[in-house]
Order: sequence, then structure tokens, then C-alpha cells
Amino acid sequence: GRPRPPGRRKLAVKVVDIFGTDTMSIVEVTVGEKK
Repeated sequence: GRPRPPGRRKLAVKVVDIFGTDTMSIVEVTVGEKK
């Protein structure tokens, strides 16, 4: 695919805690030029 410009992304992260409960967390990350 084509490269995406730097900016903010929202990622859905599935987290399973020690009790086995599934939680969907929305994590907002900033993507920059640096690796």
C-alpha cells in the first residue's frame, strides 16, 4: 500500500486481564517520522 503520512492513529487493543475478561481499549498514538 501507499505510505501513510505522519499523524495520529487510533488503535483498538484487546486486553485480557488476569481474570480472563476481554477488554477493548482505544489507544491513541502519534506517528511521527522517527522510527
